[in-house]
Amino acid sequence: MPAGRETTLRLNMPQWQGGNVHGYYFGAQLLAWLAPPAGGPVETIPVPEPRPGETLKVENGIFGRAALLAQARAARHAIESGRL
Repeated sequence: MPAGRETTLRLNMPQWQGGNVHGYYFGAQLLAWLAPPAGGPVETIPVPEPRPGETLKVENGIFGRAALLAQARAARHAIESGRL
């Protein structure tokens, strides 16, 4: 690794759908805010904010499966496009 160049990707992904717990969204944002400044690249995966009273439907035994798959694809794209 070249001197002075950080290669660790910080991936912010406030994913809450898999556990169907709205507080996970806020918790992820809070952790991103509390974390020290990143020395390398930072990517944030867009995750829709939960709406009050929102309950996700179970798809193939998984809460919000379609949303989770879309977020996983976005995360993979961010990771692969940011290879150093």
